[in-house]
Amino acid sequence: MTESRKTSGDKNLLPEGTKGEFLVYRSDNGNVKLEVRLEQETVWLT
Repeated sequence: MTESRKTSGDKNLLPEGTKGEFLVYRSDNGNVKLEVRLEQETVWLT
């Protein structure tokens, strides 16, 4: 990883421009859905 991370206590924080989106919700038919935003060919899940 070429990007440096900022730390705040025990939290690793990425610069503002690198934030993505992660969404879990229940659809109308009751199924649980997971949506993950892909940006620049990278998906980050923790």
